[in-house]
Order: sequence, then structure tokens, then C-alpha cells
Amino acid sequence: MLPTMKSFALACSFLGLVAGAQAQTTPFTVTADPGIPIDIPDNGGGWDNTGMDHEYSATPFASLSVDVPGDVASITSVTIHSLNHTWVGDLHAVLRSPNGDGHNIMVRPGVTSGSGSGFSDDMIGDYTFVEAGSAGSMGIIDGNGIDEIVPGTYDQDFTGMNWVDGDEMILNTPLSAISDLAGTWSIEFYDQAGGDTGTFTGLTLSGELVDDDGGLADVICDPANANSTGVPGILTATGSAVAADNDLTFLASQLPLVQAGYLLNSMNTQMIPVSEGILCVGPGLGRHNFQSGSSGVTGEISTTVDLTNLPRSSGPEAVMPGQTWYFQFWFRDGSGASNFTNALGITFE
Repeated sequence: MLPTMKSFALACSFLGLVAGAQAQTTPFTVTADPGIPIDIPDNGGGWDNTGMDHEYSATPFASLSVDVPGDVASITSVTIHSLNHTWVGDLHAVLRSPNGDGHNIMVRPGVTSGSGSGFSDDMIGDYTFVEAGSAGSMGIIDGNGIDEIVPGTYDQDFTGMNWVDGDEMILNTPLSAISDLAGTWSIEFYDQAGGDTGTFTGLTLSGELVDDDGGLADVICDPANANSTGVPGILTATGSAVAADNDLTFLASQLPLVQAGYLLNSMNTQMIPVSEGILCVGPGLGRHNFQSGSSGVTGEISTTVDLTNLPRSSGPEAVMPGQTWYFQFWFRDGSGASNFTNALGITFE
């Protein structure tokens, strides 16, 4: 079968990485969908938002969290699903990172003074926020006599209320400069004026993960083909490249939920389209199918390998210092289909 243009592009990327270049980041996308609308209640008072002094409630009016599987180098976009709220000028949206810092995503659009009410227009769908200068400010249309902000992609905006960077531990950080460790990230809503309420149904966070193997592995075939979730599976490694330590664990993440998969190994590399993905390790393929697992509800499978007893088609083999081994993760990807993560090359000491 002739390779597709997509396969050809991956081949070029693959060859460059094998030659010695190492990827610095890996794209990620995570989504939280609780299945029911989350209420954004009206400002009930009890805290002061007059005079632009930003005296905030200790807790947000509404929030939703996602777990990111690795250290975050930057954020690309924040999507809020089915956001329905009258009078957008009431709303303040904050992205909260695992270290507790808040980062403004949208601050009361149209509010330029302490007595201002901001835009009266309604939000009525999915809204994606990207770094300022990438998409443009919110566009407003008149739909059936009701002003509405058209669902779509808009610039991150922290100009509302003339927000001072760092006030209330909420920062005016461009998305590309937001970074933190792996962990729980949250979108938080504050409704800062009376008379209007709303709901939202989900959060999607996209960005770049730091290759967190501490130089343990070279990343090849990166990114992998997107799987049925719309994003590529990711393979990372932790532990030691010292063979005698026998301490090496792989994590396959961003997999389709409740799908089987297992690790592959080889001392060679190749590029062969197989089903929905690209097989980048082999020939001389070893299958860790005796360690197969399910991605469950997290979309992740962890595999700890025994470097004294790696499975090989010719029988178990021990890793020796000076050898370079390549690893990739295979997984089911829907009915009758399969796919692969990126691959990793590790030179052992």
C-alpha cells in the first residue's frame, strides 16, 4: 500500500527525530463533561465589586475541573461548552492552575468603570478562547431581537474592569505563558452583578506538555496520528536509563476510553501504516501483551517493564548497557480499528 501524504509527512518528522533532534513538547487536549448543566448563580451579594476594587468571594460561583496528565508548558485554548448566560457583562471567567494561581480568560466584557454594566448581550453556545491577537474580540449580532454573542473562537480578554495583574491572585497571563505541573486545572465563573444567571456543560483545555522524562528518552513519530478522541495518544517514560537499576515505567495517555492496549519494543525503527496509526518500532518486535490493560475512564495505561526479561519474538532478552531500545504503545481505537502512540528511544547505560 502506498503511503498517504499524511504518512509521508510523518516519515519526514520521524527521520529528523531519529537523527538526533528531540521534541520539547507534546500537544494535549483534555475534556470534562459531567453530562448535566452546571448552574452559574446570580450575584447574591455579601462581597463588594464596586469602585473596581475586586473584593472577591472566597469561592467561585461555579467551577469545573480537568486532570492534565503531564507538566504543562503552555495553554493553546480554553473551550467552554454550551455556555448560556444573559448579559455577558456580568461574567468573569478564570482558569485556575494546580498551584492555585488564577489566570483571566474573560473579564466582564464591556465594563470599563466601577459603575459600568458591560455588554448586555447573551452567550448561547460553545466559546473557545485563544491568546489575544489570534482570533479577534467578541462579535455581537442581533438574533430575533435579542443581542447574542455568536458562538465561536475569541481572544482571551482581561481588559474588563481595568483588571490589575495579580489582584486577588488572578493574573493577566497570555495563554502561551501559562505553565504549571501536572494536576487539576479548573475553569471558574464569578457573576458580578444581579439580575442574570446561566449554565454551562463542559470544559476542554488544550496546550503543550513538557516532555517530562528528564532526558530519559528521545521522542520519535511525534505527534502520532489522532485517535477517535480527536487527539494523538501520548507515550512518556519515567525511571532510569541505567540498565542495572531495572527501573522503567511507561504511561500511555490520551487514549480512547475503555480500550485495550499494550507496549511494544524493538531495537529497530521503521514506519508502517497499520489501521489508523503508524507503527514506528521494529522489525524484531517484542509484545508486552501479557501486561495488556484497559484505558478505563481515564484514558491511560501504565506499564512497568522488567529490563532483565523483555519479551522478544525469539524469547526473553535482558537489556545491556550501550544498547538503544525503542518503545511504542498499541491500542484498540473503536470497532475493528487500532492505533499507536508516539514512540520513545532510550539508550541504556
